[in-house]
Amino acid sequence: MVERISSSPIQPEVRATRRWIEQEIGGRGICPPLVRLLQDHRSENGSVHWDGLSREVDIEYHTHLSPYTPNLLRRVSVSYVRFITEATQGEGPLTKIFILPDFESNSDYDKFVNDMKQTVLARLVLSQDGPAIARSAYQQYAEITNVPFATINRILNSGKPGVIEAAKIVVGGTFGPVYFYGKKVTNEDVSGFSVRKGPRDRYKVLSRAPYYMIQISNAIGGRDLIGTLNRQRLNARNTRLASETSIAGHERKMSEFRS
Repeated sequence: MVERISSSPIQPEVRATRRWIEQEIGGRGICPPLVRLLQDHRSENGSVHWDGLSREVDIEYHTHLSPYTPNLLRRVSVSYVRFITEATQGEGPLTKIFILPDFESNSDYDKFVNDMKQTVLARLVLSQDGPAIARSAYQQYAEITNVPFATINRILNSGKPGVIEAAKIVVGGTFGPVYFYGKKVTNEDVSGFSVRKGPRDRYKVLSRAPYYMIQISNAIGGRDLIGTLNRQRLNARNTRLASETSIAGHERKMSEFRS
């Protein structure tokens, strides 16, 4: 199900996610592109004007499904490919958030996201329209990020191996999903945490959400926003925030969003 502008009541999952975006993403400045969007869509009283913002932040919820049903994997994968397709056509939102049902563990969620990425890769490589989508998405992003022409030309003109390479770049980086965990972190999740271990540990600590969620961003249409990110500085900042975060307090806050 997709949250769209309408007169119908907003689902509780969507309301909770909106509050989480405003307070945890906007308030803490973790995702600069979303922070800028929040600033650009505030009403006169300072609240976020979601009727306008929902055109750029598309929220899709699947909490009514079992987390282990093939139907969930199929729906999310199809929507993921549609998002990539719209981006290559100069359409679609800046970002899309999938609200998922509760998994039994973080490991089960990790497996789902990995299966979803593999399914999307298969669609981009094997479906009738997939190769053209993969090539277009790769070429557009490669050109705006100044990838050498020889590299672009090699990938685009090497048949199926080139399609596979382009698809992997698109799903692994250009439109790579961001994980948000909906279960408590454990001591094992954060044991040995250090700057050296990199983004995996930062995600485990920082990526708390009211629900299990996946976020993807339009790296083509949103290049003016996303291109301003200094990822080295962002990673260093997230490392510092993670080391200062009270895990128990953060978990309580996520529970409050759902209540």
